[in-house]
Amino acid sequence: MYKGQVDGSREIYFTATDKDLWKKTDKLSPLVFHMKHTASKIENVGESIFLQVGVKIFLRNEDGKYLLLKRSFERYPNIENFWDIPGGRIIPGTKILDNIVREVFEETGLSVKSSPILLYVQDVLRLPGKHIVRLTFSACTSGNPVLDGEHDAFRWVTLKEMEALKKLDKFTREIIEKKLLSK
Repeated sequence: MYKGQVDGSREIYFTATDKDLWKKTDKLSPLVFHMKHTASKIENVGESIFLQVGVKIFLRNEDGKYLLLKRSFERYPNIENFWDIPGGRIIPGTKILDNIVREVFEETGLSVKSSPILLYVQDVLRLPGKHIVRLTFSACTSGNPVLDGEHDAFRWVTLKEMEALKKLDKFTREIIEKKLLSK
């Protein structure tokens, strides 16, 4: 894996195969073409990294309120901010949207009633050799959840109520504070 700079600040990662392709053709996307002609510092950034992807979803009901789940203290004794939206890790090799539907059903028994919209991508953890990414979506649902063992309570809240909640997950809070959800 290699790294190149675009416009002096934006980093792009590419494989050796991509680099070899640059030598063979100019029939590339404008961004790759720009990289080919401007990337001067290309360095090997290693071939192996542990990458974990999680999906989360803001589920909105017919009343315009969003579902929050309270993580079980027994299962998550070290979690300080225990209110969060549904979601979890993807199963490698499966479709992202299938993972959202699966996680929602596993944690709540609910179904996703509208096409999920990607709201935000966050770096949860970035360490040498390890990177955890969170993809957060928004969609509609109906009904009330039936909780699994991971959670012991739920609430339907407005965005204003969610923002005021003191024990809200920090990544969920970041999305609320950026005003990425419509009211």
